[in-house]
Amino acid sequence: MSTTMTIEQTTVQASTLSKSREANWPAVLFFIHIHLLSVYGIWLLFFEAKLLTVLFLVFLTSIATLGVTIGSHRLWAHQTYKASTALRIALMLFQTLAGHGSIYDWVQNHRFHHAYFKTDTDPYDIRKGFLYAHFTTRLQKLSEYQESLKSSIDMTDIEKD
Repeated sequence: MSTTMTIEQTTVQASTLSKSREANWPAVLFFIHIHLLSVYGIWLLFFEAKLLTVLFLVFLTSIATLGVTIGSHRLWAHQTYKASTALRIALMLFQTLAGHGSIYDWVQNHRFHHAYFKTDTDPYDIRKGFLYAHFTTRLQKLSEYQESLKSSIDMTDIEKD
């Protein structure tokens, strides 16, 4: 009985600590500015940009997406395949274009997400809704409890790479 109580207390404590997340003000300001600037970008896209510029935008967006999906996600976070040095360098550059931060941080956050998937500790908890999981969470710092758990994620393979 006392063991069950300890587990329940630990769960309540973890839940409370996971929920106490502060705003990440640099990220908030960046998101505000980037979205305000995008309005101007859309105007330029429709009224000023040449077709070749639009095609270049589509190309850059496509390779940036590949950098995140087949680079950071499949290659580094899940290690689903082996890649040559040249491909690794290309994917590293493509991921950088996406503006998702460093590969190390992306992989560590993703592994942390999978380690605590659908729990109160998951920083991208889909149970809180699509908007929270994909947008709101990026505007918040991790709680101290989440930071301590995240630091225990094994990253030796990325450090060797």
